[in-house]
Amino acid sequence: TWSKPNFNDSSWASGPGQLGYGDGDENTVLGYGSDPANKHITTYFRHEFEVAEPTSFDLLILRYLVDDGAVFYLNDQEVHRFNMPGDNLSYTTLAISDGYLDHVVNEARVSAGYLVEGTNILAVEVHQGYPDSSDLSFELEMEGTAGTESLIAANADWKYLDDGTDQGTA
Repeated sequence: TWSKPNFNDSSWASGPGQLGYGDGDENTVLGYGSDPANKHITTYFRHEFEVAEPTSFDLLILRYLVDDGAVFYLNDQEVHRFNMPGDNLSYTTLAISDGYLDHVVNEARVSAGYLVEGTNILAVEVHQGYPDSSDLSFELEMEGTAGTESLIAANADWKYLDDGTDQGTA
């Protein structure tokens, strides 16, 4: 339910991207639990943004840095997966591999048809490849084509939950 637009995230912490731990280049350092050998597998992120005229966009372009895997939701609809298995996910699902693309900016094209007039929610769950992974990284920007308007900046503030709990699947 955490990826739904009406989900109450008021108790979640927030901070600017890049978010994570272990690399030393984070603007917001996240927690990973009390045991470095058994860190939280999944961290949840949400960002709210406004769109006045969703039909003015042809396409959305996500540019993101993720270590190790992630699933992206726009207004509670899955729009992209990176380095994640294709079956049902839980908060204990591991990424397919651990950090093979560390510090690489990836790009995905997403239909602008997922946008709504007014408030929109981009939600991302980031998964570790192993419980003892040394780092976690997340940063994202989203641009809408047809005027190349930046909808989410790379260093935008994100709400996040990094307490290792199950938030359910979208």
